Amino acid sequence: MSTNTNTRYKATWSVLRQPIVVLAIVNVLVAFIAFIKDIALAAYVGTTLHADALTIAYFIPDSISNNMFAAAISIVCVPVFSRLAALEQINRLRLAIRQVSVRFIAISILMMVLAYAFSGVLIEWKNGSSNTVLDHETLALLKILLPTILLFVIFAIGTAVLQTLQRFIVPALAPLLLNLIFLGGVIYCSIAGIAIEIGVGWIALAITMGVLLTTIWIVITWYKAMSLIQATQPSIPLVSTVSASSDWLDMIRIFVPYVVILFSIQAVYFAERYIITAFDSGAAAALNYAYRLTQFPVWVFVSAVSVVILPSISKHLTLGQRGEANLVMVNAFRGVILIVVPSMLFLFFLREPLISALFQRGAFDSRSVIQTTSILEGYSLSVLSQSISLVCLRYFLAGRKLISVLSVYISTSSFTILMDIWLANVLGPRGIGYGAAIGALLNAVILLYMLWRNTRPSHKAINIELKRFRKTLMFPFIFFPTSGLIWFLLPVHTSVIAMIFISLTGCAFLLLFFFVLQRYWPELLKAINNNRGKG
Repeated sequence: MSTNTNTRYKATWSVLRQPIVVLAIVNVLVAFIAFIKDIALAAYVGTTLHADALTIAYFIPDSISNNMFAAAISIVCVPVFSRLAALEQINRLRLAIRQVSVRFIAISILMMVLAYAFSGVLIEWKNGSSNTVLDHETLALLKILLPTILLFVIFAIGTAVLQTLQRFIVPALAPLLLNLIFLGGVIYCSIAGIAIEIGVGWIALAITMGVLLTTIWIVITWYKAMSLIQATQPSIPLVSTVSASSDWLDMIRIFVPYVVILFSIQAVYFAERYIITAFDSGAAAALNYAYRLTQFPVWVFVSAVSVVILPSISKHLTLGQRGEANLVMVNAFRGVILIVVPSMLFLFFLREPLISALFQRGAFDSRSVIQTTSILEGYSLSVLSQSISLVCLRYFLAGRKLISVLSVYISTSSFTILMDIWLANVLGPRGIGYGAAIGALLNAVILLYMLWRNTRPSHKAINIELKRFRKTLMFPFIFFPTSGLIWFLLPVHTSVIAMIFISLTGCAFLLLFFFVLQRYWPELLKAINNNRGKG
């Protein structure tokens, strides 16, 4: 008996030490600190003009650099760097990193200079006005925050290098330092009693300093990792200029379509927020809350999966190890489905108690709960499709085959926007959630078909996996509808009752689901342990 218990303990501990699990835990910690930071900021600046100025000023460099340019760099560099690392062409890898760094940093400096030169135009476009108090306040804060355009790019390059070298923890932890410094700035202004119109300037400076320190941390770790590799391989042949140029062009061939893919995704988000403005006040805020809730499992777990598998798949495809690459994808889909399907069912069937527990206080009343719940109803159904699409996209990135994927994203994004418009007219704000779910499902189905065409898995293997999933996932498909019915039958619905109900339900599910996995998929922990280091 004790031997069996000891074996289970070791297996469980082995799972907890997996890179994906560690990254997921780090992501939860980062999300928690970010949530505390948002609460503290709201308590200090409220919904004042100065709050709007800070939000808009940060939105401009964040959207220009962090969410588009730097985000693309941190992803598309990994397949190119991983290919060179797999071929053990370390000198060529160092030269490729140097070329990427110099050229992208030069582009980011140009972007920053242009942003400074046209900052007034950017603010006027974003605010829809000119020569107002809001414009002047935003302009002052924007000038403090614009250096982050350059810093985000350096951070992204360092992140790509570290992920290529299988060093995932520091890039994952770095945003935690940023949020802590951001939070520290807000707390200092609150405790010191600094007036809001002055305090937002200090908060903007704290943001810039936070990005600077996280970037320095990344660069130091990056330098140490590359120095260690150089020390272990002292005799390295020189690299021709032709080879270095081909690596740069290879990276650009991935970068351009991936940026367009990101832009098509952002276009859907922009369209949703534009459509929602036609409805009652508070609908836009409800959409934002629903969106953030549905993205939580994607940000925390699926992003961890995608970070770990990209360099692994790139390495295996470079070396012609398609069987190993397929195994990484199988493990990735197992993890994503076993986590995301219960999360999706939780968000759908328990959306009302969840929103009530999280938000129902102060100005967020029962009407706000109903508004957010109606949008989350459809939005929650998009979580699995989004997750599958993200994992599939990483495979095509690793294989540097993005042209056909680009056409899929452009087509499905256009289709999603049309569905949003039509369903919003038919169902109101609720229709936007269902439009997102339908568009995400179409995108996932097409990408899965393309992945199947590339990997050609055996039908027997697929049937075995589906049987395992059917047995294992039967429990959440019964548990969450039953829990939703119990909530409906409760005589009193308050935020406190909702908090207790959600806590008890979540704990009960996690405990029971663990035993279900042991009962119907006993070899799962063993498979994870045996495939450690393979994604």
